[in-house]
Order: sequence, then C-alpha cells, then structure tokens
Amino acid sequence: MACHYGDDREDGSAPKFSIISSSVFNKIMVFVLNEMDAILRGLLNAPSSGGKKETVIDLMITKLWKKYGSLMKLYLGNALHILTQMTDEQMISFTLKRVKASAVFLAAFPTLLRKYIKVALHSWGTGRGALPVVSFLFLRDLCVRLGSDCLDACLKGVYKAYVLNCKLSKSISRSKLQHIQFLGNCVTELYGVEPPAAYQHAFVFIRQLAVILRSSLTEKGTKKVYDWQFIFCLEVWTGVICAYNSEADFRPLAYPLTQIICGVASLVPTVRYVPLRLRCIRMLNRIAAATGTFIPVSSLLLDMLKMKELNGPPSGGVGKAVNLLNMKQVKFEKKKSSKKRPRDDEHDGGADEDVVEDLVLSSDDEGAHSRSPPLEDGYQEVGQDSVKQNHKRRQLATSLDHGTRQEKSAAVTGKRRKPRRKKAKTSVDP
Repeated sequence: MACHYGDDREDGSAPKFSIISSSVFNKIMVFVLNEMDAILRGLLNAPSSGGKKETVIDLMITKLWKKYGSLMKLYLGNALHILTQMTDEQMISFTLKRVKASAVFLAAFPTLLRKYIKVALHSWGTGRGALPVVSFLFLRDLCVRLGSDCLDACLKGVYKAYVLNCKLSKSISRSKLQHIQFLGNCVTELYGVEPPAAYQHAFVFIRQLAVILRSSLTEKGTKKVYDWQFIFCLEVWTGVICAYNSEADFRPLAYPLTQIICGVASLVPTVRYVPLRLRCIRMLNRIAAATGTFIPVSSLLLDMLKMKELNGPPSGGVGKAVNLLNMKQVKFEKKKSSKKRPRDDEHDGGADEDVVEDLVLSSDDEGAHSRSPPLEDGYQEVGQDSVKQNHKRRQLATSLDHGTRQEKSAAVTGKRRKPRRKKAKTSVDP
C-alpha cells in the first residue's frame, strides 16, 4: 500500500487505507525494505542470506512456497513499482541495495526478472553518483546467482548501454571520459563472470566491427569508423581481451581484434588522424603485453614520421594545452591564418614528432620482446612484412641524421669551390 502512495486507482475508488503523513510513509518504506527479506526467508525456511537458483527451484516444490510464495512476488513487484516511479537517485540506490538481498528469488518470476534487468540497465547507463555502481552490482549479482536465466540479457544490455554513452562530438571532456572508462570497466567485469557464454556475444560484437570496417570504402563508411562509438568499442574489447587473455575462450579473439585495429589505424593515413592512430597503437601494445605476443607497430609509427606537417616548424600562437587522449583528429591552420590563436581541436606539429619518436623507441625495443614466445599462427600475417623490413628501417633511422649532414657539407663545399667572377674594371676618359 505504501509504495502506491499518491497513485490514482484505475477504478476511481478510494483505497481501504491511506497514508497522509509523508514521514509515516518514509518510515514504512524504510522498515519494509530493511526487514522484509529476513521475514520472508524465515517464512519460507530459506537460507538467511545469499543462495543460488537451485535453492529457489527446490523451494518452489514445498508447501511453504505455495503458502508464502505470493508474498515474495508481491514484495518484489511493489519494489519494482517504486523503482519505476521514483526520480531521486539516492532513493533508487537505497531500494536497489535492499532488493539485491532478495534478487535470487526472481528466478521464480521470469517476467519480473526481465523488468528488473531493464530498470537496472537504465539506471547504470544514465545515472550519476553512486547509482551506476549500485546498479552494476545488482546486475552482477543476478548473473552470478541466476546464471543463464539473465546472463545473455545482461551482457547484451550493458554493451548496448555502453555504446549509447559513447556517442560524442569531436572532442571529449575529462569527466565524460572518466564516466566512459567506468562503464567500460563494468563491461569487462561482467564479461568475466562466465567466459564460455560471454565468448559468443564478444565474437558477434567484434564481427560487427569488422563488417563496419569492411564497408568503410565510402566517405560515409569512413565516418562510421572514425567515430567515438567505434573507437571506444575497440577499447572496451581490448580491455576484455587483456583482462581474460589466459582464458581459452577469449584468447582466439585477440587476432581478429588486432586486424581490425590495424585496419582502422591505416584507413586514412593523414596527419589529421594522428591522435586516433596513436590510440590504436596503444591498444595494440596492450594486447601484445597481455598475450605475450609480438605485434609490430613500427610501420604505423614510421609512416607518421614521413608526414610533412609533423616535420615542419611550429606555427600559431600560444593556445590551450592539448591532450591527445581526448581527441581523435586535429586540424592545422593554413599559412594565412598562422598568427591566429589555435582552437582546442588544433594541434602543433612540432610536439607530435617527440611523441612519435618516444613511441618508436618503446615499440622497437628489442629487450621488450626478447622474452616473448614465438609468433602464433594467427599473427604470422600481421608480422611478416614488418619483420622482413626491420633491418631496412633501422638503417633508415640511423642514416637520417648522417645523410642530412652530408647534404649540408656538400652544399658548403660546392660553394667554396665555385670560382668567383672578377669584376670588370671600368675606365673613365679624361
């Protein structure tokens, strides 16, 4: 009755009992949410806390369940009504915390279970403060205790909510980036509850990314790939592979994910997408470190060194500090407007050269990969070209400075050896 406080009855009749005082309503709600789980467990002769799906199935064939099972359904149904009607996030968090103690009994009520999953996913994806944490713990507890009854719906739901939260503009704020990282960590955590079942979903979602990349030959398709949603999807699957690389179910997904990331990094090889390429290289290095497999990224880095914009002198005035992790593309000013103050999405080419050089040194470090096992069969295709060209690249890197000096020396020597023309003497007749 208390949970329907303020609701209008469908038949228009007045309720038998009504609560006028808001303080009384609050006390009743707090008492029921705090004590009802223990009371119902005592009536059903169930364990005092916790339990599994098998425990509920055994209870459903007892006489006590036939007598008091309807009370459990009434309690869970009214608590769901509260969650759908309240707007205060603290009250929703408190209700979810208390209902989580009785969530295992949702195994007996599949309809209520689906509705609870929907409400918890919405609170996790759109809530702020402590609500996303409480909602995720509720979902994870459902997956652990009920298993296949809700695991598929939760895995699909959290990934869908994560993708919706990743729909952003060109730049991203620090707070939004932290929120997306939190959601990504939750996705990674939930996909580790039951790896065999999670593998099927991960395979389908990674395959969807590959299909999008394959259709990116047109300008419209390229925009779909070079979008925050696509990039953050790659990062969340990189996190899943790195977290559970020891699992036999997830390890085979490392190869197709690596191929997709390499394809994204080299799709549009222009200086505008240098930040995105650096993000892809970081993902590849994470996968290589987690799986203990050598993934060559030197070709992606050396290609950036050849971009003329990165080799030119710095231009433009003093602007705001640039964080490459918060952007996926940059814009360079033309020479006519080089004296203007650069915008937040613009970047100076001189700083990128130092970043690229540091990444080249770290990715081509022989000691970093000397302890790694031989290349797996899946990575042969990725690494053959770079392994064959490593010697030439090292020669090129070591001879760049030497060649520049030789050119300057030859130019100076040529000027010195060039004969000077004598000025003709002119005479003036008296």
